Amino acid sequence: VGWEIDVMKALCAKLAEKCQVVDVSWEGIIPALKAEQFDVILASMAITEKRKAVLNFSDFYYNSSPQLAAAKNTPAFHDANELKGKLVGVQGASIHAAYAEKHFASAGAVIKTYAKQDDAVADLAAGRIDYVMADALALDAFLQSPPGACCAIAGAVAPDADLFGPGVGLGLRKEDAALLLRLNGALAELVKAKALVGITQKWNLEYMIILPSAQCYVGNTGYSCRCALEGVRDVLLAVVLVAGLSMAAVAGALANTANLGFGLADWSGVGV
Repeated sequence: VGWEIDVMKALCAKLAEKCQVVDVSWEGIIPALKAEQFDVILASMAITEKRKAVLNFSDFYYNSSPQLAAAKNTPAFHDANELKGKLVGVQGASIHAAYAEKHFASAGAVIKTYAKQDDAVADLAAGRIDYVMADALALDAFLQSPPGACCAIAGAVAPDADLFGPGVGLGLRKEDAALLLRLNGALAELVKAKALVGITQKWNLEYMIILPSAQCYVGNTGYSCRCALEGVRDVLLAVVLVAGLSMAAVAGALANTANLGFGLADWSGVGV
């Protein structure tokens, strides 16, 4: 259960597809997609230039500020220099790990990587590390759980557009262009109907998640939009993910998109 699971259900309903989820580790999620073990990555995957070299991404469906969680008595975090000598846990092979190495290690922090986000927050709860850095959505799930009663958000990290990109998108194989069109169209409809807003309110995440604006979309196309993200710094997103597709190519590929499989590796590191 969770915000992202509800988004998946809403997408599948809009597509009139019978979707199923596939268990997969974060480190193996892109190879598993390319091996056709499932069709779509829906796992809080940030849209980055490096990933775009091997994947197609949908329009972004949310953005949030990466944050640091720590024990409740920890002073508020303001600057990387405050982490000198501190142990910071991150999920391995993630943008958060790259950020921690780039910004925190150079300030004297000790970075510890974990195969699963659950392992990192378990060490935080046990007092074996000082901080965990992760997406705000992931940390909220931990903090709302019984083990998370130990801890709280210490602060948000400084932005790094090169690492974090414009937001989180659905990841697809390069050849699945028609499916990308369908998903972007479904996302556009969900945004216009404020379905994502409703899901966000259900999970009390209005102040952690930045959603796309309905004003991004023109007509019925969901694959080309220019959105101003309200409520977060001065972020401007320009997404044009599919262009120059012939209708024949789209129609031919549509026949192969029934019964979709979603790979969803959440912050526990296990697909659900």
